[in-house]
Amino acid sequence: MRLRVTTLLLFCSFIVFAQEQTKEKTFIKNDVRTWKLSNMFTYADTIPVDTATNLHQINNPLFQQSVGWVTTGNIGAPAQALFFPDVKRHDGNIFLTPLLPYLEQPEDYVFYNTKTPYANFTYQNGYPKRRSEEYVHILFTQNVNRRINIGAKLAVRSSIGRYESQRTDHSDFRLHGSYNGDYYSGHGSISYHKAKIEENGGVLKDEYVYDPQDDKYKNPEDVPVKTMNSLNRTSLYRFFYTHSFDLAHVDRVDEDSSIFEVPVMTAYHTFDLETTHRWFKMGDLKTDKNSLPMIFPNNLEAGKNFKLYDDQRVADTTRYVRMHNTFQLKMTEEYNSLLRFGLRVFVEHELHRYVYPDTAVVTEKETAYGDVIKTLHYRQSSPEVQNNIILGGEIFKHRGDNLSFDAMAKIYVLGKRDGDFEIDGHVKTTFPFLCDTTISVWGKANFQLRSPSFWENKYVSNIYRWNNKLSKEENLTIKGGIRFNGWNTEIMVYYSLLNDRIYYAFDGMPATSPHEVNVLGAQLKTHLHIWGFNTINTLALQESSDADVVSLPRFIAYSSNFFEHRFFDVLTFQLGADLQYNTAFFAPQYNPATMQFCSQVKETRYDEKGNIILERRDVGDYLYFDPFINIQIKRVRAYFKYSHLNSIWGSGDHFMTVGYPANPKSMKFGISWNFYD
Repeated sequence: MRLRVTTLLLFCSFIVFAQEQTKEKTFIKNDVRTWKLSNMFTYADTIPVDTATNLHQINNPLFQQSVGWVTTGNIGAPAQALFFPDVKRHDGNIFLTPLLPYLEQPEDYVFYNTKTPYANFTYQNGYPKRRSEEYVHILFTQNVNRRINIGAKLAVRSSIGRYESQRTDHSDFRLHGSYNGDYYSGHGSISYHKAKIEENGGVLKDEYVYDPQDDKYKNPEDVPVKTMNSLNRTSLYRFFYTHSFDLAHVDRVDEDSSIFEVPVMTAYHTFDLETTHRWFKMGDLKTDKNSLPMIFPNNLEAGKNFKLYDDQRVADTTRYVRMHNTFQLKMTEEYNSLLRFGLRVFVEHELHRYVYPDTAVVTEKETAYGDVIKTLHYRQSSPEVQNNIILGGEIFKHRGDNLSFDAMAKIYVLGKRDGDFEIDGHVKTTFPFLCDTTISVWGKANFQLRSPSFWENKYVSNIYRWNNKLSKEENLTIKGGIRFNGWNTEIMVYYSLLNDRIYYAFDGMPATSPHEVNVLGAQLKTHLHIWGFNTINTLALQESSDADVVSLPRFIAYSSNFFEHRFFDVLTFQLGADLQYNTAFFAPQYNPATMQFCSQVKETRYDEKGNIILERRDVGDYLYFDPFINIQIKRVRAYFKYSHLNSIWGSGDHFMTVGYPANPKSMKFGISWNFYD
């Protein structure tokens, strides 16, 4: 209720602001320029302002990033991409990996330059009311003068979930600013992200959802779950600043014989500081103790003693700090008129600091009445601090329409990761095809030798403890693609060779693959338009040689199909449906104690003769059907969607992974309004 009142007040403020500006009759052209920083923040990559009607109905941020996901079923819950090239891992903090789809990284930050103030208000809601989900996004930015821009963004997402104890809350706030001068430029950001995720351990039995024998499990909230006393909470603070200074300029002549200045060499410095506090809580273990083997089947077995520091509660806490400095020198390709390519060299320093519980101690205190009170304390370990020095360089060509390329190499020369290195290369060419169509062909190769992070080697908590000496990973990935620009069609193929791949095994702990793992796949993206009918499709095929290490569905599809018509030259109307599907596979099993997706545990079953059978459960082979309406009137976009409508008549076996069904049918709507004055 408080969120809705706040949203209404903010929305009214925007309306009043827009009306007051309209009264002034100041006719300044709306001009909003936006960009992201790529190539280690040395290149400003222009992007358009988000005003698209197509796919506006996709309210789940996961499916805005990749074609398929394994997750615990609720928006905002931990997730891992099903299409292998989209799988991400945090390089230093394992507990941030399942939250990365909801966290903006510096390379994702959008910076602005505006002639008039620019604001965006977005609101989304999902029913039923008692199990609602809400999302509020507010962005405001404006220029102080033609060079300086400042702004702020607030995003709040809350989803109660249709099953018990699966609520998620994400709060994201960011201040940003930029300065673009003739010789000096700077981009900065201060951000805060807080995530609270209730962990129910999954439903007590999957059969209660897909094959209920009793009407008492008809409603999702009536299905029993494994625990109602668990919570993962993560707080992330970040300060980011990158700036550059042109050391010299020379004159060049363009194709129109106009003289323009280009920098000879530019110096860059980037500072990135992030600090994270993660807390996992389980209260009242006396109640949940019998269910612990089901919540954490990878580590605890029924009938055995539970080796817990504290047999009353779980309160695992970790702290992580990362500080990263990068110094770069870049010779621009415009200056190098002879060879037509640019050069870049850099040196990096990164610091990682880890704090976690080491052991637990019990203190005894005698009261005035002669009673002895025992108190358990977690004893914090001494902070583990790691420093690394990295050297690297790059040769690149980004100018021109016909050919662009870059080749980068970096190596860790000092520190805990001494000897690690990465080689990355990319090439792209464009040429005409048929009438007015052009074809872009590109290829990319990446090879990494990567040491395990500290927590992949050593970790202590109330439930899990390990002390590993994992080998370095060797990862080779080759990608290639072709894009038909006039036909809105792109095909991409990839191959990955993984040696000593670090993954989370059946016991819930990090391990390295016992042999090489090969992953091969392809993806097709296309948008076909015939009269008013549109179909936007993303299809993926892939195969993994070891489903225990890398478990993937063979086929994934997301298809948005709709009819579009424009009324009175101001109103765009779309009526259609989204379809999402992936083939059945042994989905990774989620472990709330570490927030990791692990190899699926083999369940114990009995055949007709009473023999024990160890088998795993496959999930998938289920089609999700979401009809929707999209409307856009000038600066305002709105959608109405009935999510997972086919749960009314479907099989009921709509699980994202073992123990975690997808939310059933739900009405959703949203509105997004851009203000340029």
